[in-house]
Amino acid sequence: MINYKVREEKKGAFLFDRKNGKAEQLTEEQYLSMLNNSLIKNNPEWQFIPKKNRDLLPDDCFSAPSRIYFELSRKCNLGCKACFNESSLPLDKELTTKEVLDILNQLNKAGTFEIRFTGGEPTTRKDFLTIIQYAKKLGFYISMGTNGVYNATKSKKIINSGIDWFIVSLEGREKVSDYIRGKGNYKKALKTLKAISKQKKRIRINTVIGKYNKDEIKFLAKLADSLGAESLNLIPLRPYGRAAKLLSDQMLSRKEFYEMIKTINGLRKVHKVKFVTTIDLLNKDNLSKQDRIIKKERTCAAGVEGAVISPLGDIYGCSYSPASDPSSKDKIGKEIFVAGNLRKQKFSDVWLNSKKWAVFRDLKQYKNKKCLSCNHYKHECVGSCPVMSYYENGTLDNFDPYCFKDLLLGEKA
Repeated sequence: MINYKVREEKKGAFLFDRKNGKAEQLTEEQYLSMLNNSLIKNNPEWQFIPKKNRDLLPDDCFSAPSRIYFELSRKCNLGCKACFNESSLPLDKELTTKEVLDILNQLNKAGTFEIRFTGGEPTTRKDFLTIIQYAKKLGFYISMGTNGVYNATKSKKIINSGIDWFIVSLEGREKVSDYIRGKGNYKKALKTLKAISKQKKRIRINTVIGKYNKDEIKFLAKLADSLGAESLNLIPLRPYGRAAKLLSDQMLSRKEFYEMIKTINGLRKVHKVKFVTTIDLLNKDNLSKQDRIIKKERTCAAGVEGAVISPLGDIYGCSYSPASDPSSKDKIGKEIFVAGNLRKQKFSDVWLNSKKWAVFRDLKQYKNKKCLSCNHYKHECVGSCPVMSYYENGTLDNFDPYCFKDLLLGEKA
């Protein structure tokens, strides 16, 4: 069983510990020391991933994505109001089992550490357990984004399948959560969360935050603590997919978002759960504490440290981008955000072509200029989002509507 992966970079390397789901950067000297250690080099638990032509590797990304968000299907057993990609029915001609396993082989060869299976609801695929078992065999750290709504038999199989980290969605107490996810689904998701907790698995609760549930954070923090959840991820509502149609009036204002961050900062003092969100300007060096695998040293992980693979094999930086909608007539958006298709191209060929990822890697052109000179950038905030900017007004470097730096400065004045 592979438990340690060492991935060569242009300079130095990354050491990944699958048991803890943690990646650590190595200097060139540390990397060479490992290469010369025969006890490590010949140990079957260790996998070394060298790179051809190191000098030719791009300067604006890692040699491979540390995390891949793999959308196995758009099929979903729910129809949540906040769904950014309007998951419901499977797409026509989704990737076959053979194609999925081939892509996993390519990702393993490239040196990806974590596979996060998402959807849709990934567990709706009939071959889901087969895919999990194969990913485990390759030594990936396996996480899954799920709604947690399945029967007892399916729940037991999934929890014991080999998944390392469960990311379960919940919006708050029963009334609020069922408003977003459908009547009766809060109790089903909570039952799943308790079953996962009983098995002492790693848990994150994912919550899309809008006006409808901004007062649910204290409840969610208490629930997370009671379950032993490691983190509570509060995702600001964005005007994408189904949310744009059903919740367009529910986005928090800049002031409301700032008040939410202040609430979170206070709750950090009394709760064990780790709070994770965007533009967390009150939490010093927030980015370095958020994630065991993704570093966010330059910007958002999209297209730099991580990527998304769609059920049709498209590969792009961020799940929220226009690339995620195959029925979209927005050819310009797809041209900007889709880097390639793994039914037609090899993964490494796509990843190492920085021209296809320019919207995420060329920060001088696509990052808002105010962000680049901001003292919060790369510490508590990753800066402006090209996807959000594109949805708002068709540009790629617009200021994020949730940024409250001016309100913070106003209070200090």
